[in-house]
Amino acid sequence: MRRFVSVLGAVAAVTLASVACSDTTQQLGGSIVRTATSQAGAAAFKNAGYPIQGELSCKSTSQGDSAYEVNCTGVTTKNEPVTLNGSVDKNAQAEVGKNARITGVKFVGTAGSKIVFNTTCIGTDC
Repeated sequence: MRRFVSVLGAVAAVTLASVACSDTTQQLGGSIVRTATSQAGAAAFKNAGYPIQGELSCKSTSQGDSAYEVNCTGVTTKNEPVTLNGSVDKNAQAEVGKNARITGVKFVGTAGSKIVFNTTCIGTDC
């Protein structure tokens, strides 16, 4: 099953609507932003040649009703520290799960002190 996420500020309720066959659109708050960013961020680091050990730990802060600031930390499989920092706005689209991806965002990923990506799409198939 593919899931797509549309982030709309600090929405308290979850809205689910069928899009096509088994696809689902979600309008959610900070919790899904953190989950989607952790999953898509891990895929982005892997794509850049820095696979993550375990999961990224992400925190999100609401920036009013239109965006979230997201900051993640983690460690590569070679024990190198990584950070992922960015902003997810209300127009961002995310796919969570095995093929995690977020578009419509601004993210910078670092490994050690090196910037390994600076992009508007993180995750699988960006």
